[in-house]
Amino acid sequence: MARGFSFKKFADINLDDEFFDTLKEDYPGNAVTPGFEQWFKKKADEGRRLKMN
Repeated sequence: MARGFSFKKFADINLDDEFFDTLKEDYPGNAVTPGFEQWFKKKADEGRRLKMN
């Protein structure tokens, strides 16, 4: 049976969950490019939603 998708606000997702640890480590950011945490926070501040399965 096929399952649908749902949308969840970035702001409602716990960025401290260990799932995100490797993303934070792999994308720390630099003077030119924002890191994963900065990118995620920007999406949350914009009120963006994430499609989830």
